[in-house]
Parts: sequence; C-alpha cells; structure tokens
Amino acid sequence: MTTTKRVAPKGKLGKRTQNGSENVAMLLRPFLVISATSQQPLTAANIITNGQTLRILIIPEEGDEEIEEQLQVVIYNPIDAPVVVGKVPTLKTETIASFNVQIPENWIAGNYRLVLMKKASGEIVKSNFFTMKATTPLGKHLTERILSPHWQINYKVQISNPTDKPVGNFSAFVALPITIPPHQIVKRLTVSPETVRLSSDVEGNHWAHYEVTRIAPGQTLELRYSAVIQRKPFLMAPTLENVKQVANPYAKTFLKPYLASEAHIESTHPRIIELVKNIVTDHPIKFAKRAIQIVNQILRYEIQPEEYGAAYAVETGRGDCTEFAALFVALCRAKGIPARVVAGFGMGQRWERHAMAEILVGGRWLPVDVTGQQGTHPSLGLQTNIITLTRGNWMGGTLAKEISYRYQILEPRQKLAIGVDWKITLKKSRADPLSKENMKSSVRVLSSRSPALVETKVKIVRETLGEERLMQLKTKSTDKPVKMDQNIKISLRATRKKGLFILPTLPDVIKTVALKKKRLIIQNKTDRVQRGCLEIHERDNFGVIRLLSIRGLLLEPESERQVQLGLTSARKGLVTLQFLFINRIGRVLAKEERTISLF
Repeated sequence: MTTTKRVAPKGKLGKRTQNGSENVAMLLRPFLVISATSQQPLTAANIITNGQTLRILIIPEEGDEEIEEQLQVVIYNPIDAPVVVGKVPTLKTETIASFNVQIPENWIAGNYRLVLMKKASGEIVKSNFFTMKATTPLGKHLTERILSPHWQINYKVQISNPTDKPVGNFSAFVALPITIPPHQIVKRLTVSPETVRLSSDVEGNHWAHYEVTRIAPGQTLELRYSAVIQRKPFLMAPTLENVKQVANPYAKTFLKPYLASEAHIESTHPRIIELVKNIVTDHPIKFAKRAIQIVNQILRYEIQPEEYGAAYAVETGRGDCTEFAALFVALCRAKGIPARVVAGFGMGQRWERHAMAEILVGGRWLPVDVTGQQGTHPSLGLQTNIITLTRGNWMGGTLAKEISYRYQILEPRQKLAIGVDWKITLKKSRADPLSKENMKSSVRVLSSRSPALVETKVKIVRETLGEERLMQLKTKSTDKPVKMDQNIKISLRATRKKGLFILPTLPDVIKTVALKKKRLIIQNKTDRVQRGCLEIHERDNFGVIRLLSIRGLLLEPESERQVQLGLTSARKGLVTLQFLFINRIGRVLAKEERTISLF
C-alpha cells in the first residue's frame, strides 16, 4: 500500500457550507481485486462474492479542505449492521487511501453500504454501495434465514381435568399470528378443532376462541394451530428523521389509551418524568432513538420471575425484555408520543418469548426492539428473527395475554391443568444440512444478537495509479437519459369504482434530486372519512424493505389530495417503490408499486 503524489493546491479536505453540512467532492469507490496489479470497479452489474477481496479507495479531490475530526470507514451489511470498521488517517489532496477486506464465508447476499463518516459525531461525509452474491453454503443459508425466512409455528394448548368432578363452561382465548404489512405476512394458518371461532380486537390482534360446556373428570382436550409466516427485514431509512409532518390523523378518543399512565406503564412516575426532560428534541423518531439509549444505559438485563413493568425497572435498575419495552413506552407516553407494548417471539440462540414496543408516528405504528441496543446509533424497525403476536398491554390480568381462560367449578379444590407447548422452525423447500429444525422454547426473554464486527486499518496507498487510471476513476458517465414525460398519470382501471386509490406520477427514469419534488394523488372514492398513513417503502431485489416516508392523512368522502413525495434515496439504479395507505390497525386500504431508474 503506497502513496500517490498528485499536483494539487495546498488545502484541507471538506468545505463547510452555511448549514454546517460537509460538501466533499472526494471519491469513495469499491473495487474487486483481480490480481496484484489489476482491479475492477464494483457496479450494479459487477458484483463480489464470498472469498474474494474487496478494495476501497478514498481519493480526495482538488480544492477539498481537511476535516479536523477523526474519520472512519464503515461497511454496513444489507440489514444495516456494521461488519467492517476502519480508522482513516489524515487525508491530503496529494494522497490516496486504501484498504482491503477478504469477504468471509458468512457474509450474506445483498446491497452493502460503504460509508465514510466522522467518528465522534457519526456525520456522513461520503457514501457508496456495492452488491454481494453469496456463493458458499453458509452464506446461502444465512441469506435465506436473515433476508427471507418462512417460519413454521406449531402451537398446542392442552386442557386436562385431573379432578373427580366435571368442570363447566370452559372458555379460552389464544392469540394467533397476525399479518403486519409489509414485513410480516401469514401465508397459511390452520386451527383445530373446527368448533373454534376466530375473532379480532381493536388493536388488530387475532384470537382463537375455544368454548366447551363440560370437561369430564380425567378428560383431556387440545387446541392447536399451525402457521407459516413470511418475514422480511423492515428498516427505517435515516432520512425518516427529517420527515416533518408526523402528526397523527386519528381522533383523541383513539389516541387517549396510548398516552395514558396505566399499571406496568407508569408514565407519570417522577423518575420517568425527569428522564424525559433530559431528552432535548420534539421529533418523535429522534426522541425514540434517544429513549432506546437511555433504557439500555440505566437497566441491567436480568430475567425476572414476573412481569413488573416500567416503575419497577426505573426504581431497581434491572429487568428483562418486558421491563425494557415497558419503560420505553412509558418514556414515550410521558413525552406525548402514543406508544404501546408488543409481545411475540424472538430468536437469539433459540426461539423465546419476547417483548417489544411500537410508537405511533404520522398515523403509522413503527416497531421498536428496545432490548440489547447498546450502541451509539440505535435503530427502529424489526429483523426477521422476530415474530409479532399481540399488540397492547398484556401485563397483569389483562385479556391481551397470549392465552387467557375461565371456567366454572363445583368445589374450591378443583383446578384444571393447562399446558402450552410450541415450536418454531425454518420452513425450507429442500434439505439443508445447516438448518437446525429442533429449535424449542424455554424462557420468555430474548438474548440480543450482535453482528460480528471486523476492524481493519486504512492505509495510505503507495502504488502509482497513473494519470490515465485516476481520470478513469473520476470520469462521470456522459450517457444522457431518455427524455420522458414528467407528468405522466396512471389512469384508473374501468373496473375500479369504490375504494381508495393511489396514483403516483413518476417517469421510468428520473434524477435522484428530482424525486423529492414529485407528487402523487390519493383518491377517496367512498362515502366515509378515511384516516390513516400514506407510507412509501423502498424494496431492493433481495427483499429488504426500508421505510422512506410517512404522512398521516384524513381524507374526506369522494375527494382527492395531492401529496409531494419529499423522497431522498441514497441508492442509484433500479429502485422499487411501494406506496401504501394503512389504517390504524395495520390494514392496507390502497397499494401501488413502481420500479424506476435513479441516476
């Protein structure tokens, strides 16, 4: 690794603009190392695979000014976990920095984000992307497991009467897996016996209601369900923090329960009020990220014998995932941000019951996995190792528990024996020697998973690339995009009469900077007021979904509304955008999808 001397005016890197952001013209480029003397730039068409060598070049441009803060290069994998971190030496305009990474066998396929950032503040100076294809058995297995798994749940409730007297009017409610678009889809669900009735509640939870008029002495009954659930990574784009229109369109009567202090979510506790005052921001997403940090800083993770909640957590300084989630929700409610606790299953070393949270922003419930986020950059969203089961406060004697039941007895000593057994496995279409099919549950707490982090040194290059090579690296494409009608509207199908409709007005090819000013039309062709969230996702070819924009809307009957997209995308090339209008329980009322080319 060597230095290349370049004729350039003396100066420092990084011109500072009036708004304080960096305006750096330097190049940050990924290459595939072919041999000791040759390398190939990585593009959408040229990808890298397991076992090959990745080379990152950092080339300052003439006129850039020096950045005084320590810089580092970070590579984020497709689910936004950092997998490589490299310290960058001081850069000058006459030098080129480089580092190599041998792609390990356990890297998954997908789009990797390459970022040059300030170490202390986390401010991004420059970014780029490259795509990786998994070619090793381990890489292929992890790609399926992390990016697009189908989980098979087998759940059984056994009810036995061990007494010598009958038990009457047994009634049980058992939570069923729910579809939460776009990241959790129930592909198949079977429930037995056939007498079970299915119902839903105001939270959008689904229940199996099992009733038996008489359970004889010694009799044993079973309630079973089997489900296949498709999961996709659901991530929040960094630009979501810049969304300004985050007000919720729902009535105060709907919002009131999610802002109130209640048992186990004691948002009026003096210590909780004090913590909230120390978070200096009014933006709900920024507040949530800071609240995640505070919860993980003040609580020590310990498995608890019962579900204690927020006040217990803040008073004792300890708790498991239930207390982590409850304290986070209490902090949000104390700030005036609607929030609720969520229950489900999570996989660390094995599948276990797990507690999470959701906050209501712009009419959209945003999922938050609070437990174990120890870093300086906490995130919202969910990975594919989590399955949501119920939403709402299940702590104490509420009906939102995973299973609740009642029955009538003839004598005080009578008591039914209720047993619950469940197993979650990875459903595969073919045999996989790496798949562990016997993952069983035991405790309700999720052990956090931390990505394996590779630390590497970034050194100054000492090999001469030559003027011609440097020009090739800096040359921009001169291909001009085909001119398109910028105001194309998608016409409604003749069969569409009633309902909600989204009409994006996007050309097939568009500049990234022009995407922000584009508009769409949303029509309410019903006789009812529709309240919900217009959300826009970016979905890549590997199934990873990023939430780009949210906006709460109230649509009057028989009306239409124009909405400016306000989108920014860091990626170029083919991008699939999904436009959804979702109501308060997560039901999709309208959906459109467009694949466009960004340049």
